[in-house]
Amino acid sequence: NTGHGVLYIPFVGVSRTDLSEMLPNLSDQTIERAITVLSYDSSEAKKGSSLQGDIQFDMQLINSKLDEIQKRNPNKAVLILQAQDAFEGLYGADTISKDLTESVAELKRKGNIRVQIASPNVKLLAELRAFSDSDMRLEMIHGTPVLSTAKPLSVLHGVVRDPEASGKLGLIPIV
Repeated sequence: NTGHGVLYIPFVGVSRTDLSEMLPNLSDQTIERAITVLSYDSSEAKKGSSLQGDIQFDMQLINSKLDEIQKRNPNKAVLILQAQDAFEGLYGADTISKDLTESVAELKRKGNIRVQIASPNVKLLAELRAFSDSDMRLEMIHGTPVLSTAKPLSVLHGVVRDPEASGKLGLIPIV
């Protein structure tokens, strides 16, 4: 809504068609205008927006889409949402380790923002944490979603649904 572009590289099995369900407060027009999705869906391949499983091809595709977004939104940071589990599963942790380092350096040089979504099983989790300016953790404790940050350090917060705002979440400090 603020004119910033978004590059979304989702988990395997998630595609562009899932966005309106995940983002109920955004219109289809806003999603179409602002969000570029690079999925692992072969039906998207003919549109040039599908990752193929070849690290060289896919990194070139990601970089070219990022350049396109930046040209459409000059002087505005691009938000990149990327599922690390999918990357490691598709290419292998050893294969993407060098590319991860290079992409983080390029990201910081251009002033963009990346949210790296990773499960606790990700092999490059220590590297991701070292590269990150902040490290947010969402986990279930006794059936309650709990959010905290390790970098910078914060207290635990219970994640609750705000009954007065459709689809919005609230945080309650746990003391």
